[in-house]
Amino acid sequence: MKARFVQAAAILWACISLSACFENSQEAGPDQSVQVRLRNNSGIDFDRVVVTFPQVVEDYGAVASGSASAYHEVSEAYSLAMIDAYYGDQTLHIQPIENTGETALSAGLYTYTLFMMDDEQLTMSMSRD
Repeated sequence: MKARFVQAAAILWACISLSACFENSQEAGPDQSVQVRLRNNSGIDFDRVVVTFPQVVEDYGAVASGSASAYHEVSEAYSLAMIDAYYGDQTLHIQPIENTGETALSAGLYTYTLFMMDDEQLTMSMSRD
Protein backbone atom coordinates (compact mmCIF):
# COMPACT_ATOMS: atom_id res chain seq x y z
CA MET A 1 0.00 0.00 0.00
CA LYS A 2 2.80 2.38 0.96
CA ALA A 3 4.63 1.56 -2.29
CA ARG A 4 1.54 2.49 -4.34
CA PHE A 5 1.25 5.80 -2.49
CA VAL A 6 4.91 6.61 -3.19
CA GLN A 7 4.46 5.60 -6.83
CA ALA A 8 1.32 7.75 -7.19
CA ALA A 9 3.07 10.70 -5.53
CA ALA A 10 6.03 10.33 -7.90
CA ILE A 11 3.74 10.27 -10.95
CA LEU A 12 1.86 13.34 -9.68
CA TRP A 13 5.13 15.19 -9.09
CA ALA A 14 6.34 14.28 -12.61
CA CYS A 15 3.09 15.55 -14.17
CA ILE A 16 3.28 18.85 -12.28
CA SER A 17 6.93 19.30 -13.26
CA LEU A 18 6.23 18.64 -16.93
CA SER A 19 3.25 20.98 -16.83
CA ALA A 20 5.43 23.77 -15.42
CA CYS A 21 8.00 23.23 -18.16
CA PHE A 22 5.29 23.40 -20.82
CA GLU A 23 3.89 26.65 -19.36
CA ASN A 24 7.36 28.25 -19.38
CA SER A 25 7.85 27.30 -23.01
CA GLN A 26 4.64 29.15 -23.91
CA GLU A 27 5.76 32.52 -22.52
CA ALA A 28 6.01 35.29 -25.09
CA GLY A 29 9.41 35.78 -26.64
CA PRO A 30 10.85 36.88 -29.95
CA ASP A 31 9.66 33.63 -31.54
CA GLN A 32 6.06 34.06 -30.33
CA SER A 33 5.41 37.82 -30.29
CA VAL A 34 5.86 40.84 -32.54
CA GLN A 35 8.57 43.16 -31.24
CA VAL A 36 9.45 46.41 -33.00
CA ARG A 37 12.34 48.82 -32.45
CA LEU A 38 13.28 52.06 -34.19
CA ARG A 39 16.57 52.87 -35.89
CA ASN A 40 17.17 56.57 -36.50
CA ASN A 41 19.10 57.17 -39.73
CA SER A 42 17.59 60.63 -40.27
CA GLY A 43 20.53 62.76 -39.19
CA ILE A 44 18.32 64.38 -36.53
CA ASP A 45 18.37 63.60 -32.79
CA PHE A 46 14.73 63.01 -31.91
CA ASP A 47 13.56 64.05 -28.44
CA ARG A 48 10.63 61.65 -28.64
CA VAL A 49 9.22 59.21 -31.18
CA VAL A 50 5.67 57.88 -30.94
CA VAL A 51 4.44 54.98 -33.09
CA THR A 52 0.72 54.29 -33.50
CA PHE A 53 0.05 50.59 -34.06
CA PRO A 54 -3.48 49.26 -34.73
CA GLN A 55 -4.06 48.24 -31.10
CA VAL A 56 -1.70 50.48 -29.10
CA VAL A 57 0.35 53.67 -29.13
CA GLU A 58 4.00 53.14 -28.14
CA ASP A 59 6.24 55.95 -26.92
CA TYR A 60 9.84 55.06 -27.77
CA GLY A 61 11.23 58.16 -26.04
CA ALA A 62 14.38 59.87 -27.31
CA VAL A 63 16.15 58.20 -30.23
CA ALA A 64 19.43 59.84 -31.22
CA SER A 65 20.62 59.91 -34.81
CA GLY A 66 22.55 56.75 -35.64
CA SER A 67 21.10 54.78 -32.73
CA ALA A 68 18.33 52.24 -32.20
CA SER A 69 15.69 52.00 -29.49
CA ALA A 70 14.85 48.99 -27.38
CA TYR A 71 12.30 46.53 -28.76
CA HIS A 72 8.67 47.09 -27.78
CA GLU A 73 6.28 44.15 -27.85
CA VAL A 74 3.05 44.93 -29.70
CA SER A 75 -0.02 42.85 -30.36
CA GLU A 76 -0.27 43.76 -34.05
CA ALA A 77 2.01 45.58 -36.50
CA TYR A 78 2.39 46.06 -40.24
CA SER A 79 5.23 47.01 -42.56
CA LEU A 80 4.12 50.65 -42.26
CA ALA A 81 3.01 52.62 -39.20
CA MET A 82 1.94 56.11 -38.22
CA ILE A 83 4.96 57.79 -36.63
CA ASP A 84 5.44 61.17 -34.98
CA ALA A 85 9.03 62.25 -34.37
CA TYR A 86 9.61 65.33 -32.22
CA TYR A 87 12.73 67.47 -32.00
CA GLY A 88 12.91 70.99 -30.59
CA ASP A 89 9.64 72.65 -31.59
CA GLN A 90 9.34 70.58 -34.79
CA THR A 91 7.28 67.47 -35.51
CA LEU A 92 7.85 65.12 -38.43
CA HIS A 93 4.95 62.84 -39.31
CA ILE A 94 4.58 59.62 -41.28
CA GLN A 95 0.99 58.73 -42.15
CA PRO A 96 0.46 55.53 -44.12
CA ILE A 97 -2.58 55.69 -46.38
CA GLU A 98 -4.04 52.51 -44.87
CA ASN A 99 -3.21 48.92 -44.02
CA THR A 100 -6.19 47.45 -45.88
CA GLY A 101 -5.07 44.34 -47.69
CA GLU A 102 -1.76 44.29 -45.83
CA THR A 103 -0.77 41.20 -43.88
CA ALA A 104 0.07 41.68 -40.22
CA LEU A 105 3.67 40.92 -39.31
CA SER A 106 4.25 37.42 -38.00
CA ALA A 107 5.96 36.84 -34.66
CA GLY A 108 9.54 38.03 -34.61
CA LEU A 109 11.89 40.99 -34.20
CA TYR A 110 11.51 43.95 -36.57
CA THR A 111 13.16 47.33 -37.09
CA TYR A 112 11.49 50.42 -38.47
CA THR A 113 14.31 52.55 -39.89
CA LEU A 114 13.63 56.28 -40.10
CA PHE A 115 15.40 58.42 -42.69
CA MET A 116 15.00 61.75 -44.47
CA MET A 117 14.17 62.11 -48.14
CA ASP A 118 15.80 64.81 -50.27
CA ASP A 119 12.70 66.98 -49.81
CA GLU A 120 13.24 66.82 -46.02
CA GLN A 121 10.30 64.48 -45.54
CA LEU A 122 10.59 61.72 -42.94
CA THR A 123 10.08 58.22 -44.30
CA MET A 124 10.62 54.69 -43.09
CA SER A 125 11.50 51.17 -44.11
CA MET A 126 10.86 47.92 -42.26
CA SER A 127 13.15 44.94 -41.91
CA ARG A 128 12.99 41.66 -40.05
CA ASP A 129 15.93 41.16 -37.70
